[in-house]
Amino acid sequence: MKKVGSKGGAGRPTQYAIEAQPFEPQTLENQTGAITGMPNADIHYIRETTPKPAWWASWFFSKEFHLTGWRRVLFLTPAILMLIAALGVFLIVWFTLSQHQAIPPSRMLVLVATVAAAGYFAWRMVSGVGRLGDKRAIMAPDILIGFREYGVQLELTRIDSTPGAASRLGLVRYAATCPICGAKVQVENGGREFHGRLVGRCQESPDEHVFSFDRVLRSGKSLRLN
Repeated sequence: MKKVGSKGGAGRPTQYAIEAQPFEPQTLENQTGAITGMPNADIHYIRETTPKPAWWASWFFSKEFHLTGWRRVLFLTPAILMLIAALGVFLIVWFTLSQHQAIPPSRMLVLVATVAAAGYFAWRMVSGVGRLGDKRAIMAPDILIGFREYGVQLELTRIDSTPGAASRLGLVRYAATCPICGAKVQVENGGREFHGRLVGRCQESPDEHVFSFDRVLRSGKSLRLN
């Protein structure tokens, strides 16, 4: 509605006209700052109640954990310590092998297995931190979540839209209703088929009812051709 004419003054009539305007769909921003409304989305995710962390990590996630200052160092400390430990194990084994001319096969197997195990856990820890910084959301390690929790993600969310703003670390769980069969859709690792991605899998048909997962728009599209 717009004003088209008026003679001014009290008691004089004022004319208004109704003008049609084209409607343009807009995305909506919820209370957490995430934008919802992917065009032609097949599925829409919601954030369920906050999962319970493991007892030892409850203090870590009891309040908002902002990755700034010493908190950033604290977050990176486990990965750094694991890397140092793996390097220490390697040096000890290398020194042991260099000081002995003949080592029994059984002992050699134990030493090699020790180095492999230390390297594997160090790689898992360091790569997990790297993927979280790159992807902003990964599946939470089992060691961080409660025994009865499942389908939990570890998410980094920017506190505000300012460039270079600090991030908030938290445990979340996204879920949706399958648009095909009405069952629950749970966010999981994409596995070999969708390597490096989080996808939504229907609990009743996890191989066929598979959807993409956009944590910003909280929407997704079917990853199977109909």
